[in-house]
Amino acid sequence: MQLTEEQKRKISAVHGQYVDMLLDSETRLDREAALAAIHGMCEAIEFAAPEQVIFVDSPVEGAAIHAQLMHELGSVKEDRDPLLQIRKNISLSLWTNIVKRGLDIESAWNDRTQRNVRNVTTMQIDAQWALMIEDIREPMDAKRAEAWRAALIERIERKYGITITVDLTDESVHELAFWKIINGPELAASALWSESVHLLGIEPETALDKRVFDATIRLFHDCNTWWTIVGDTLIISERPNRNEINTEPRENQRGTQERFVWHAEDGPAHGWPDGEGAFYVMGVRVPRQVVMEPETLDPQQIIRHENQEVRRVMIDRYGAQNLFERLTSKVIHEDETGRLRRIEVPGDDEEPIVVVEVLNSTPEPDGTIKTYYLRVPPTTRRAKEGVAWTFGVDEAHYELEFQS
Repeated sequence: MQLTEEQKRKISAVHGQYVDMLLDSETRLDREAALAAIHGMCEAIEFAAPEQVIFVDSPVEGAAIHAQLMHELGSVKEDRDPLLQIRKNISLSLWTNIVKRGLDIESAWNDRTQRNVRNVTTMQIDAQWALMIEDIREPMDAKRAEAWRAALIERIERKYGITITVDLTDESVHELAFWKIINGPELAASALWSESVHLLGIEPETALDKRVFDATIRLFHDCNTWWTIVGDTLIISERPNRNEINTEPRENQRGTQERFVWHAEDGPAHGWPDGEGAFYVMGVRVPRQVVMEPETLDPQQIIRHENQEVRRVMIDRYGAQNLFERLTSKVIHEDETGRLRRIEVPGDDEEPIVVVEVLNSTPEPDGTIKTYYLRVPPTTRRAKEGVAWTFGVDEAHYELEFQS
């Protein structure tokens, strides 16, 4: 079934609304509406709703409590797993009413809105994986890991009266917890497809399908956050209070296109009311220290970091100037423009850190000449080549009068 231009316009407009909802960090969770939406989904698939509810301030608290309750409950049969049944019913209804009928809904997804929905969805799921799996089990800031986990456990007991005895460093505990949750980003695609059925005026195949579509849309709109069910207990997280993004160009077959990336230099890019959050600089996830306390970084800590992208951000935040003033570097070339210096990074496949050392052409008020260290690509072989690169020109076109 081919869509009319009017139908495509309506569906495309909904995409934009969903992106805004996913990135919204101002709206706080309406607890009553969220609870009613989850109960509505349970009712739609004729599954008993959980009797108890715990509202937490972040997915981190929720994941730790989930791990503890799962540990106490033990294994759950698939037919008694409400989250599995919800996912199955949503998938089956979408398949029966859209895919099986051959509805060309994707033709309504213009390139930009489709990228944005997928981009934002992936960003949020990745950030929540980082928060719930990597940070609890093995935080990027390993030196503070034990104290951080202890503070988390103490906070949960104080706020919710739940004692965490399960090993929070156990990898299987948290991977199980992650796949046993539902969140706003995950529901976005299903809700979009469900809403498309309504916009197209399509009559669902069965009464169950109609209930599932209605419940899915309501669930995303009223409970666009992290939640899970363990036994008779429902755990719902508050919504994020920080969603800081930037855009960066990305090359592909269609040319240069922009994509959203997490980015914040004054706190977590994806953060929650209890202070938990994932730190990113231009899409690169980094330890809290890199964003909040870059001056406390140690030069050896920087050059020995195993992740090249994180190391690059560390250098940018710490400053190539500081790094080369505190570490021994090798002069690999020198000419009238300055000196090309290099610091080798441990590891067989690691790129060296290279800067060009130049003198400011304008003396300071006291008559001294200030030295600057300008980071250049690791493939740079000559000082003038490096200086030219900082001006965005080729070495052959560089002239000394361009210096300021």
